[in-house]
Amino acid sequence: MRLLSWNCAKALHSKWDPVIDLAPDILVVQEAACPAVLRAKGVPLPDQAQWIGSDKHRGLLVAAFGDYRLRVAETYFPGLHWVLPLEVTGPEAFALFATCDTYTMSRQGDPEAEASDAVITALSRYAELFAGGNAVLAGDLNKNVKFDVRNGTRTSPRP
Repeated sequence: MRLLSWNCAKALHSKWDPVIDLAPDILVVQEAACPAVLRAKGVPLPDQAQWIGSDKHRGLLVAAFGDYRLRVAETYFPGLHWVLPLEVTGPEAFALFATCDTYTMSRQGDPEAEASDAVITALSRYAELFAGGNAVLAGDLNKNVKFDVRNGTRTSPRP
């Protein structure tokens, strides 16, 4: 199974062919336009695509190819805007936690979340999915010391 995760920094429609040449089974793309926008620009997205975001030109896209299928987990909490828990079925079955933890967006919708910790909050909130078997966390975690200085937190590992 080939899982590819990439922050495309928008304009996925102009970068689609090189990505597809890598033949992913599961594709996780941060900063991607929504499926309707991509399809309008000629991107042949598979039917098995999930997307979250508040800006139709910049969100989190997950696409499955071949025999793989995606289903949003029943425990999905939309308040964590940049974490999408999915159940993947096919030749390999697993829980997929797709993320683009944009530090400025982490607090939105979840009073328990601190800035720059949407992923950390999600790991607690979705613990039962991780405990259930195979699980993958894929995406752009945006964990960098420079974000700690802005937020007054210490979420990035350092000595």
